[in-house]
Amino acid sequence: MTTLHMGSQLWVLINTDRAATDIISLRSTITSERPHMPVSSGLVSNGKRSVIQESATWKEARRLMRQLLTGPTTQTFTEWQDLESVQMLLSYLHEPKGWWKHQSRYATAVLYGVVTGERLSKTDAQMAEYRKITMEFLGSLFATTVDFFPILELLPQSLQPWRKYWKSVGESHRHVFKSWWHPIKAKVDDGTAKPSWVRDVVLNPHTSFKGGEEEALYLTNSVISAGGDNPRMTLNTFVMASIHCPSKFQKCRQEIDIVCGSNANRLPGVEDISSMPYLCAFIKEVLRWRPIVPLVPPHQLTEELEYGGFVFPKKTNFIINTIAVSADCDQPEEFLPERWLDGNEANLTHGFWGFGGGRRVCIGYKAAQPGLFLAVSRLIYCFDFESSGSYDSTRLNPWSTEEPFPVRISNRSIRHEDLIRKEAAARGLHPHVESSESGP
Repeated sequence: MTTLHMGSQLWVLINTDRAATDIISLRSTITSERPHMPVSSGLVSNGKRSVIQESATWKEARRLMRQLLTGPTTQTFTEWQDLESVQMLLSYLHEPKGWWKHQSRYATAVLYGVVTGERLSKTDAQMAEYRKITMEFLGSLFATTVDFFPILELLPQSLQPWRKYWKSVGESHRHVFKSWWHPIKAKVDDGTAKPSWVRDVVLNPHTSFKGGEEEALYLTNSVISAGGDNPRMTLNTFVMASIHCPSKFQKCRQEIDIVCGSNANRLPGVEDISSMPYLCAFIKEVLRWRPIVPLVPPHQLTEELEYGGFVFPKKTNFIINTIAVSADCDQPEEFLPERWLDGNEANLTHGFWGFGGGRRVCIGYKAAQPGLFLAVSRLIYCFDFESSGSYDSTRLNPWSTEEPFPVRISNRSIRHEDLIRKEAAARGLHPHVESSESGP
């Protein structure tokens, strides 16, 4: 652990798997609070992004989010993941140079479908704007002294030079969130909304949601944006790993071929997860190799903690240093899926901290496993990836509106191309997602 004294506050970076397990998981009853962060939680998020809300407010959002992953909604997730992954394959066929846009649309479309009951019909410009919001929010975390010294927010506003900029960032986020929210809300109001989380949970009077429309607006967009952007960046990392370590890619393909046939007999499905341990280990190694969330939002102690011969006072802030924890293994710079072949390959949070931990673990990790499995297995099965220029394997360029790194993509065979078209036709899909209105 690395200890930082910031004014009167104590911040501790957790750098190993053992420390993360002992403090965040085993002591979760006293390490699950969030500290007050005036900029990222206040000005940028209007106090309403659940991931960094303090517990008194967060528990209500968490109660509603649990219903995304329980009961019939779980099946709804896999239906949307199946549909949108085939849409992604079809888009790959028609525009391989836009591979990263297709992956972004896939990841966001799944959450949009579950949350609203509708196909995602946003333009590429709207998608880019939405991605920018998520990256700006992540960039605000730990980006300003004020969040380390929250007492500074008590200064007169004339002595807060940072306030104008971060307030404008928050207002722009709210503006975009409203533009996505209003059409969703309008369909619920006029009775045309399809079965969905928003209609049947968030805005259902029987749910007894304690928040108002503003809270519903932020909660809905937080689920869509965070639930879509993390898989997007993970799929970009998958492509980089595929061109950087082609032998591992081929080993995954061999495993898929044994189950699905090398002659394009059928697409992999979620029912194949248990039959493809190496592919599941490959996905887990993608997450570890290049963590997409460098620092997990802080956990604050609600009472004194004794650990490792030290006494940490109440309100100590613990931060999981995901990069360091992910490197807490043999040969951390090597891409080695084999390190995960321990019987827990399909459990993304077992030994991996990119989803956070304890009571604050990202609730979407259960949906991430089948979503990443379907996307990765089907892409490996149907397409070949190779580098088409120089690249830096440590840089994913998540802000880029252009291709993040040079990749040449080709169809594996005419049989695999025919399989994609057959599966797309069976689902009523067309090459251009923006013009499609059908759903599962």
